[in-house]
Amino acid sequence: KAFLMTVSAFFIIAAPFLYFPEGEIVSASSQYITENNVILLDAGHGGKDPGALAMGGIIGPDEKDINLALTLATKQCLEKLGATVCLTRSDDTYLTLEERRAMAAEIKPDLFIAQHHNSLDNTVDVNSFSGFESYYFTSRSAHIAEIMAEKISLSTDRKNRGFAYGYYYVLRNDIA
Repeated sequence: KAFLMTVSAFFIIAAPFLYFPEGEIVSASSQYITENNVILLDAGHGGKDPGALAMGGIIGPDEKDINLALTLATKQCLEKLGATVCLTRSDDTYLTLEERRAMAAEIKPDLFIAQHHNSLDNTVDVNSFSGFESYYFTSRSAHIAEIMAEKISLSTDRKNRGFAYGYYYVLRNDIA
C-alpha cells in the first residue's frame, strides 16, 4: 500500500513569462515585463478520484483535499501580486484530464500549474522525504520550472527536490 507524503509536485506549462512570490516578473528569456499574467491552477484529482491516500485511506486527508487547499492558498497569493488566477476546480469536483486540458485551451493562460502531492510505499521512512519538485514537458517551460523551484525553496524554506522533464498528460499539450 502507498500513502501520501509531504512532497508537492508542480506540473508546469509556461508562456513566455510569469510572476514570482517576491513580486518580480520573470520571462523565459530572462526579461522583465509589467503586464498581468493569467494563471490557471489545477488542483489535481477531485470528486471520485482521491489521488494518493493518506496511510492507505485510514488516517489523514486524501491527496485531492490537500491539492485543493494548496491551490486555493496559491490563488490568494498570486492575486495579491496582480495576477488573474483561474481554477480548474474550486471544490471537490471530478474532472477528466481532457476536461482540464479543454479548460486550459479555452482560457489560454500564460502559465498552467497542476498541483499534486506524491505517495510512498508504506515500508519507506516517510520522515526522510519532504519538499517539492517541478515537472515540465517543453523546453520553454524548463527554465520557468527551474526558476520556480528556486523561488519556492527560498520563500518557503522547503527542500528543493529539483525540476525534471515529465511525460504527463497535462504537460504534453502546449496550451499555455
